[in-house]
Formats: sequence, C-alpha cells, structure tokens
Amino acid sequence: SSWGKPCLTSFELKYLHWHGGGRLYEGINILRSPGCFPYGITVATMGIFRSGSTLLYNVARLWAALAADKGLLSGFGCPDRLGWYWKPEHVKRSKCTLVCKDHRFNVKTRLAEIADVVLMSRRSPAESLCSRKLMDQWCKFPSGVKSSEAEVKRWRTACLETEEGERKEVVDQCHALMRQQADVYRLREKHPGRGIAYDVLLSDYSTSTEAQVANIGRAMGVCAA
Repeated sequence: SSWGKPCLTSFELKYLHWHGGGRLYEGINILRSPGCFPYGITVATMGIFRSGSTLLYNVARLWAALAADKGLLSGFGCPDRLGWYWKPEHVKRSKCTLVCKDHRFNVKTRLAEIADVVLMSRRSPAESLCSRKLMDQWCKFPSGVKSSEAEVKRWRTACLETEEGERKEVVDQCHALMRQQADVYRLREKHPGRGIAYDVLLSDYSTSTEAQVANIGRAMGVCAA
C-alpha cells in the first residue's frame, strides 16, 4: 500500500477523512496498539464462484488496511510469496501483511501450506447457480470435449433451449462448484495444523452483519477489544 497505490479505495479514504473521528479512530488506535494485529501474516480468502468471496476479501482487506496502513499488499490472485525472499525463513520475519483472493489453490505457490489464515465463503448452491446464469456464465463450453466452432454453437443452442440440455448444465455446474469447494478444504487440510480459520455463509451477512465482520477479524488474529 502506498500513496500512489493504496489498499483502500477512494470512497473508503473519503469516509475516513469525513467520518473518521470519534469511535472509529478510537477503534483504529486499539487495532494498531502493540500485539493487537499479527503483522506479516498471509491471509487467503477463498470461495467458489458467486459465493460472496469478493465481499469476504474486502472485509479482510479492511481489517488489515486499518491495522497495517502502508505495510499491506492486497489484491485478486494470490502471488507466490516465497518468491519474494531469498530464504523461506525470511517470510516469517517479514512485517508485510498480504491479503489476497482466489477461487482455487495454486499448487506452485504452495499457498495451501504457507498461508497463515485461510478464510472461506459459501452460499446455497441454488443461489450460486442462479447468480452464474444471471451473469451469463452458462452453457459456455461443453465439458471435457474438444469440438469445432460449429459443434460448440449447436451444443450451446441445445443447452440453452432444451429442457434436457438445461438440466444437464445445472447438474454439471453444481458438481463443478462442489468439487471446487471441496478441493480448497482438501488441499488445506493435507498440511498438519492447518485448516479453514472461518467459513462465512453469505446470507449471514444479512442477519448478523456485525458478528460476521467481527468473526473474520478474530479469525485473522485481531485482539478482543
């Protein structure tokens, strides 16, 4: 995070400027007090497509940005943090906090192993599927089949316009999303002592917003104020 490329958006910076007095700054001072935030951690926010993973990422980013100020790197797509340092032990000594968002663990970056905190988002499969269809992520390509452009066009027409094609697309996409979610858990839990720190159900933001924001902070290691 820098003046040129801050990890806070212009809207968030304006809010801090115009409304940041009183209790908000009191909370920030507590958050930045010694021992309240574990500087230097790697936080991976994961989730299947259309599950609220971007919302989860932004909550985690705000916790880290308010605590670490300019000692934060954040963004979509988790980088290879081990590649930043000469030796793996240098990662442990770094005070640079990383918060990133991804939908799958990249085996090459060893993120499932080295991430200090992994947060997960989830959503009703039916809601995720409806959202994908509304976003036109539907009947794109036939799975597991190499086809010509004409064959893909015929397949897509059948997928969109026939009951059988529609039913198969629902089943295929649902299975793909569930495999994607299971893979995050499986790859993380392969490493002893590692696991998912917190798994947020998207609808819980509507019924218990403050509790979910607080739970995400606690899972990241924020102290109890």
